[in-house]
Amino acid sequence: MGTAFPLFYPEKQIMGWSYSTQWRSKKQLVEYLTDSYRFGENQELLKSSVVGNNHWYLAKLKTTGEIWIGLDMMQSGREDGWGYKDLTASCGPVVVNCPLSFLKAASTPEPDSFDAKWRERVIAYHESKKLKAKRNLEPGVVVEYGGNEYALEEPAGPRMGWYVNRLPDKRRFRMSARQLGQAEIRGANH
Repeated sequence: MGTAFPLFYPEKQIMGWSYSTQWRSKKQLVEYLTDSYRFGENQELLKSSVVGNNHWYLAKLKTTGEIWIGLDMMQSGREDGWGYKDLTASCGPVVVNCPLSFLKAASTPEPDSFDAKWRERVIAYHESKKLKAKRNLEPGVVVEYGGNEYALEEPAGPRMGWYVNRLPDKRRFRMSARQLGQAEIRGANH
């Protein structure tokens, strides 16, 4: 069972973000965000997931049975503790790494609503991730990352990325798997 947090007003609010020195770690903040008292008597937390610094959750409105998607963007405020900014899918957030299972479980949004358009972007994001994971990378392929082009030289090891040569100066680097996933494939090096 998680740590019980007393009801209190956050010590500091900055541009819609709430911070408290009681949340000294991300884990403590997530425990606070998933505590049942946060949802009150009319709502129920059904499921939650942390993706990076995003806490996604499904909640059910008990009076109507509507299931909605919520997002708590989290960040460290250093001496101010951890903080969060909460949004719902009805706001059409910019963040798109929501688990697909949440979209399937949530109530159907109104057509052309912020929520419906946001869900389309979430689906596109996950499809793009699948395509990037299936890319056939081989020596000689040129990718662009951070405004520079790099020729792939050889794999650096499982989940370690590739050794690359920056074009045109041929300086060698290791491009991490994360960086390579964000890179755009340009084609073969001629």
